Amino acid sequence: MAIVCPLCDSPSAATRRGRGGLSLRACDDCGSRYLDVAIHPYRPAATYDDEYFTPWDMRPGSPSWMQREETAGMRLDLLISMGAAGRLLDLGCAGGYLVAAALARGFDAFGMDISSHAVSVARSVAPDRIKQGVIEEASYPPASFDVITAFDVVEHHPDPAALLRRVAEVLRPGGVFVVTVPDLDSLTARLMGASWPHYKEEHRFYPTRAAFRRLLARTGLGLARETGARKRLSLAYLDPLLRAYPVPALTRLSAFVFRTLPRALREARFTVTIGERLYVARREA
Repeated sequence: MAIVCPLCDSPSAATRRGRGGLSLRACDDCGSRYLDVAIHPYRPAATYDDEYFTPWDMRPGSPSWMQREETAGMRLDLLISMGAAGRLLDLGCAGGYLVAAALARGFDAFGMDISSHAVSVARSVAPDRIKQGVIEEASYPPASFDVITAFDVVEHHPDPAALLRRVAEVLRPGGVFVVTVPDLDSLTARLMGASWPHYKEEHRFYPTRAAFRRLLARTGLGLARETGARKRLSLAYLDPLLRAYPVPALTRLSAFVFRTLPRALREARFTVTIGERLYVARREA
């Protein structure tokens, strides 16, 4: 079976290398990059086990959990400013950060995740609102939701077009879809080259902005807004992440700074954009 670009279906691509020796293909047509699936097959059951979440503390109320909830809150406030409201589904809900933040803002919020470990944590903060699985296999009827969110999840999917078509199906006409993906056109991607931290085996593709806009359009999702994806982070969160996904110079620098700073500064949160793009789209009528 021919290997094709998951963004544009082109089989024409050049071979590239990514951080950690990943085998990548650079699409000759849309410019996006994606994993060579012959070398890196999709194995979700083996990937998203309990150990996947080890680099950060998922306990509700922990500094890591709280900064993720703050990030979710910033993104929900953006959606509210655009008139979004009603029934919301968070795909890849992880520890339930966004579901909790959405409930606090008046949404009728639900979450879904493929990981049994993540689901157990999320259910502790949002009982009866979290489902394990993937949206393509869920029994949601058409037009079930007013808002669907997908932060740090679509790039994990081997067939993003199929995923987005299903998203469009279960959104009501005019409903809002907001998504973040690694941004191959970002300054960090251009400067860091093969060492870009977003190159990791669970990320199946790395789109250019133009390619992702076209993917949204051809799956029935009209782009309403896009911007750099801002996150709330701390050194206490980044340091273990850089050790789990090493970038030699950054990992050494982070370890040195982490050892020398007092705890208050290690846990201080700041807002930053780190090579991801946020897109807000609406389901076309």
